[in-house]
Amino acid sequence: NGSFLWLSERDGNQHIYHVTEEGKKAVAVTKGPWDVANYYGIDEENQWIYFSATKNTGTSTQGFRVKLSGEQLTCLTPKLGSHSLRFNDEFTHFVHTHSSTTSLSQTHVRRADGKFLHTIAPNLDDRVRYYKIRDQEFVQVPTRDG
Repeated sequence: NGSFLWLSERDGNQHIYHVTEEGKKAVAVTKGPWDVANYYGIDEENQWIYFSATKNTGTSTQGFRVKLSGEQLTCLTPKLGSHSLRFNDEFTHFVHTHSSTTSLSQTHVRRADGKFLHTIAPNLDDRVRYYKIRDQEFVQVPTRDG
């Protein structure tokens, strides 16, 4: 229909905007005190937009989807850590690679709604346990300017 999606920091955080075909109106699809990190695409038939964002934590991104209307924001990758998502052309499934400070990388196949289907690359490496590597701890240090 000539409309398009646009990533902008116009409200202070990077979000997805739906711009009308005339380009006269840009409506925020995502909003809040967090940033959209990656735009993966849109399932035009079902009106789902797929992206990653820092919504639940400022130290990692997670995969999300939201309706073009801005409704039904859903986290597809609930564990904290580093997430990589690669969707098929129809946006019915995605390959999800996840790692964190407490777990090594694993790769899974999920449905577009985030439902786990199966693991395609388990990490069976025992070195973390063998070397007794400690869990990471993140702290916030107060500064003069906040």
